[in-house]
Amino acid sequence: MAAHNAHVDYRVLRAHLPQWQPAGVIDTLRLARAAYPGLERYRLDDLIEHVAPDMDNAPASVGRHRAGFDAFATAQLLTAMADRYPS
Repeated sequence: MAAHNAHVDYRVLRAHLPQWQPAGVIDTLRLARAAYPGLERYRLDDLIEHVAPDMDNAPASVGRHRAGFDAFATAQLLTAMADRYPS
């Protein structure tokens, strides 16, 4: 599971799916703090502005701050952060 501020989504998913056991949890909020130290804020919108990932194919029908958009943005940010490291 990858999410921005993942502990929130993890708690919700576990409440609705008590038998669910993810193979792992990747929190892009925690990764962003390590990858981009010194930013004033690490909200998803702030990181989109700072990192400027390719958002051309973001699901326009759902809009910002909806699950589909946030999941797409999180995936783009995760990819952008991973590209900063050689392995």
